[in-house]
Amino acid sequence: PEQLEFLRSFVAQRFGSQELGGLKMCQIGFNAGHSAMALLDQAPAGSVLLSLDLGNHKYTRPLEKVVSRVAEERGQTHL
Repeated sequence: PEQLEFLRSFVAQRFGSQELGGLKMCQIGFNAGHSAMALLDQAPAGSVLLSLDLGNHKYTRPLEKVVSRVAEERGQTHL
């Protein structure tokens, strides 16, 4: 929980301004998508997040689809 709140506040403070337009972000390790959701939660519309993961867990791929759907609804992209 502390890490997720840190990510949300970091993105909001540094990049939350709509004046900047969309962000291009990359993360190493998706796992269950918690950090992906935290990053996209505060990122402006038009942002793109590329998540790299080995996909060793059964839950990773289904949760990646959920994050991608939520991102799309917000005008963002998750790859």
